[in-house]
Amino acid sequence: MLAAEDDLESELRERVQNVLGRVESSLASALRDGQRDGSIRPDADAQEFSGVLLAALQGASLIARAAREPARIAATATPLLALLAAKPAARRPRPSRG
Repeated sequence: MLAAEDDLESELRERVQNVLGRVESSLASALRDGQRDGSIRPDADAQEFSGVLLAALQGASLIARAAREPARIAATATPLLALLAAKPAARRPRPSRG
């Protein structure tokens, strides 16, 4: 498995880890924003799910590239996001503009 191999130079590994860490933090922040606006389930652990989303999308990207099937990315993201979505009745109404 690729994850078990340690063939990256330490500087490159650190840069990759930093980028992935920022992406994961951004996903967690977006999930918390969604919890505040009622679009994401309030019981979902934003930090935990951000790691799951990142790993799933990175894996889907690799598979999509190898298979030359970009639709695999959306096919992975869609059910994961559906799991996180608040039920319509639980969503808070948005203030009307007008």
